[in-house]
Amino acid sequence: MFRLKTPLLDEESGAAGGSPSNAGAPPAEPAAPPDWKASLPEGVRDWQEVETSKSPEDFYKQMEHYRSAYGRSIRVPGEDAGPEDRAKFLEKMRQAAPELVPAPDVDDEQAMDSLYATLGRPEKADDYRMPEGVENLELDQGLLKVYKDAAHKSGLSQKQMESVMSTFLQAETEMLQAQEQRLAEGNANLQQEWGLKYDQNRKSAATIAERFGFTQDVVNAIESGAMGEQNMKAWLSIAQGTGNEGANLTTERGAVANLMTPEEAQLQIDEIRKNKEHAYWHPGNPAHKSARKKMRELHVMAQGNNNREVSLQAQTAGIGGGINYGE
Repeated sequence: MFRLKTPLLDEESGAAGGSPSNAGAPPAEPAAPPDWKASLPEGVRDWQEVETSKSPEDFYKQMEHYRSAYGRSIRVPGEDAGPEDRAKFLEKMRQAAPELVPAPDVDDEQAMDSLYATLGRPEKADDYRMPEGVENLELDQGLLKVYKDAAHKSGLSQKQMESVMSTFLQAETEMLQAQEQRLAEGNANLQQEWGLKYDQNRKSAATIAERFGFTQDVVNAIESGAMGEQNMKAWLSIAQGTGNEGANLTTERGAVANLMTPEEAQLQIDEIRKNKEHAYWHPGNPAHKSARKKMRELHVMAQGNNNREVSLQAQTAGIGGGINYGE
């Protein structure tokens, strides 16, 4: 019987026989992992998603995200799309973003009405509510209706209407206040200039306007001094320009005929003071008493409305009326 002899194994290296042939050589380096990008189609390798991915798994995650986003996206119709496709697109947009409002054709009345309703325009012009704080204002209802109709036609929302109306009312209030201020200042000037003849001149101007056939509203406005300084002077000039008939107008409305403006009265006072032959300067003259009375009357009228109480007393008494006003 034959036996095979087995070579002895080196205890350290495990090689057969004595010392191994590659003893002392450096260990071999591990093989480099394959380039996964090289397996992609050439046109795909340059994608940004490929360049930013460190592994196929990263790339696949990015593509899965894009696929999901694409499935939720809304395609914009091309220039060749018909009305039906565009309507579907707009409906998708409204569902995805209700806050977006499409811009309709401005010549499409129905589309514009829909837009105005979306933006908050009331259904009818009468549904507009007035801004707070104007309930007590005396507004012309006819003019207010015109304004509401114009606001509704222009597509104003409730908030827009309130803003415009508040601005308008504020401007109108300031204008009326300025007008009242000018009127008050004008009447004060006339009272200063006309003195005790202020009421008489207003009555004369009102009477001539009535004679010329003007409405009662105009006549009342003149007599109450609501026509303004320059208009009042113009009407008085017309009354004075009618001659003797104009002079008679002063008594038709209860005015005293022989009143004077402060300037006129002062001129007569100066004339009497300079004329030493006047009866006023001679107690023995039979006309001295009446001259003194006239001087007192002139002093009252020369003061004008500076002393309103004395002025009213003078008119009540028929000028002077025993008022002892110093010469």
